[in-house]
Amino acid sequence: MIIYEFFWSWYEDYVPHLLLHKENKTKQEFEKDCINALKIVGKEYIEKETSWVGAHRWIKNAVEYMYKNMGYEKPNIINFGHFGSYIIEHNTENKLKEDDTEWKKLVGEDLFKKASEKNKKIDKELH
Repeated sequence: MIIYEFFWSWYEDYVPHLLLHKENKTKQEFEKDCINALKIVGKEYIEKETSWVGAHRWIKNAVEYMYKNMGYEKPNIINFGHFGSYIIEHNTENKLKEDDTEWKKLVGEDLFKKASEKNKKIDKELH
C-alpha cells in the first residue's frame, strides 16, 4: 500500500499529512486530488477563517476533506524518536540537560560517555 504525503513547509516549519487510499493512485492522480480538494474547500475556509488566511491551515482543511469525501484514510502510525541532544553533553554548566539524560537512558552509560568525551575533546580543540 502506498502512503501519500500532503505537506506544508516554510523554512524550519514542516507539517506533513499522511494519507492512504485503497486504490494505488499515481503521483499525478494524488496531486490532482490535492489540488481539487484545495479548490473545493477554499471558499469556505477563507470565509470561516477568523485570522490570516494561510496555506498551512488551508491544506489541513483540504486533507480533512480528502479523508471524508475522496476515499483517503488516515494511517495508524507508530513512531519512535528523540528530541534534542543535538550535540551530546555540550554545555557550559557541566550539568546534564534533560534531553541528554533521556538520550543516556536510550543508548546506555558506555556509549553516552564515549560520545560525551569526544565532544569535550572537540570543544577543547576549538577553544
